[in-house]
Formats: sequence, C-alpha cells, structure tokens
Amino acid sequence: MTEVVKVTDENNNENKLLIDSFDSEPGYYCQVIRSMLTPGHETELVYWLKSFGLIPNTQICNNANINEDCNKIMEWTPVKTIDYYQWKCRNCSGKKSIRENSVFQDVKCNFKNSIRILLGWCKGYDAELMANILGVKSRTVKVLYNAVSATARKHLKSQQNKKVGGPGIIVLVDTYPEGCTNSSRPNQANRPILCIAEIKDIPPNYWFEALNRYHRNNVQQIMDVKEHILTVIQDVVVPGSILVSRQDSTLCSFFDLQKLSHIYPTIVSVEGLARHNSANQEILANLEIIWKLALNVCEEAQFFNYEQVPNFFISQMWHSRFGNESFETLLNRLADLQ
Repeated sequence: MTEVVKVTDENNNENKLLIDSFDSEPGYYCQVIRSMLTPGHETELVYWLKSFGLIPNTQICNNANINEDCNKIMEWTPVKTIDYYQWKCRNCSGKKSIRENSVFQDVKCNFKNSIRILLGWCKGYDAELMANILGVKSRTVKVLYNAVSATARKHLKSQQNKKVGGPGIIVLVDTYPEGCTNSSRPNQANRPILCIAEIKDIPPNYWFEALNRYHRNNVQQIMDVKEHILTVIQDVVVPGSILVSRQDSTLCSFFDLQKLSHIYPTIVSVEGLARHNSANQEILANLEIIWKLALNVCEEAQFFNYEQVPNFFISQMWHSRFGNESFETLLNRLADLQ
C-alpha cells in the first residue's frame, strides 16, 4: 500500500514540475493569466473569464419560451463544483452551467487547465503530451483543440489581410513528400500535404492542408485530391496572386493550375522562373531556404495521429501569423464568439 502511494506522489510531483515549467511562458500569459492559476485564485479566474467574454456574461432560463416569468437574466450563484458558480433562474430555479454556449462547454476539466490547453494549442503541443502534462484525459484536450482550431481556421480564412498572397505577389504551390524541393528522400508512405508559400516576407507566409492518401495507379483518387487542392487554393490565396508550381507535380502541376487562370491570370512553372527577371531567378535559387520551414512542419506532422494533423497545421499557421501575440489574439477571437 505504501509503495502505491509513493508512486502516486512521484507522479504528482512530476506533473507539478511539468506544469510549473509550462506556466513559465512569457508575455501576456505570464503578465495576465499566471497569477490566477495559483491556488486560492480559482474564483478570480472565473470572474476574469466572465469579464473578458470567454464565458457568457448573462444567461436566460431554458423555460423562457413557455413561461414569461422565466424570461429574465438568470442569477449568478456560488456552487460546490469545479466551476464555483452556476446560473439559476429567479423564477423556477432552473439551472445552467456557466460554460454553456462557450468554447469550454464540453471540456471536462477545470478552468485552470482549460486555459493551459489553449496555450498548448498555440504552442503546437501534441494532445497526448498536453494531457500528460496536465494529468487529464487526452479526449479532454482534443475536444478543446478541435473547437479552437475551428475558430482559428475560420478567422484565418475570413481575414483578407491574413490570407496568402495578393495582387502581383508570388505564391508557390507544391505537395509533400513528392515536392517542396524534394531534397529529402521522398517517402510515399508519408501523408500527402499541400504546401502554399507567399514570397513576400521573411519568413514566408505558409498555408498547410492535409490531403487524402492516394494510389499512383488510381486515377479517380488522384483527380479527387487535385479538386481538393484547387478548392483550397481558391479559399486561401488572394485573387490576382502569381501562382508558381512544378510542371511534373502529380497533384498540383503548372498545367493543373490553369483551371484557375480566371482568378489568377499569371501562372508560372518553377522551370519557367529561370526565363524571367533576376528577382524570379533569385527565388529559384533559394527554393531550399523558402521551403525549409514548411518541410520541417510536414515532417513533424507525420508523428501526429491523422485526426490531430489539421489542428497541428492550424496552430502552426496561427503562430506564424501572430507570433508572440498568438495566445492573446486567440483569446480575443474566442471572446468575439460570445
């Protein structure tokens, strides 16, 4: 019996060390959030979530449609649960969780760990790793990761200035593992990934999209993936951008992209860059450098479970767009949903 307790204590100590290390994140997290994650500040965190807008400021009773007396703002009351508060109808005593209609609604852990999970997503942590650090079930992390990724993806695709490219801006299109300079040894067992790179700033602005696996001899599978790629390009690349792709690409060749010429009038092959001006030739000479980060992201994605790959890509793109403000920007976007 003593031995079991000892192991549990060691595990708890290890988790505490992991959490302490995780909570050392600098910037907004350290300045605003960290103090509210310490013991004794649980209710302070709940009130902050409410004032910031991450959980609703008001709720109306579910019986409001059948009883006019219930059509009033519910009362915020203390309760002995991990949330510390709940909403209670002043008329019928009906109750609602303070998580209802928020990103935390289906998340089965306390608010401290929920906030940490949001930071873990921003940092690109694998769901299993995040669950291990916090001592929660991996499903709990995945539920919140999925909800956050959906919000982030929608935001990235809806913000014109956050999309890829622009009139006259060069946008490279390729697929991993066949392309992306193909300097590494191609492994067709790897999950195929669409990689889009805007050649404007350093580092480049990327978009990643997981693709379905296909067999090289299955024409229909290849056609389906090609259609998926064309749809993604139209969704995330600003009209008028200059598209550049390889002539010999299986999935997104220079010839395949001609179907989008009504949206992107200038489409150039990688091979054709050599015939253009010196600036384009410089791009050709630096393809290895341009694709380096993308190649690293694609290779790291191979270690994730298939269902987690889209979330990983969105978190990587989110951090690429917003940098040190990734976490704060995410909180603001989630608050906008309320």
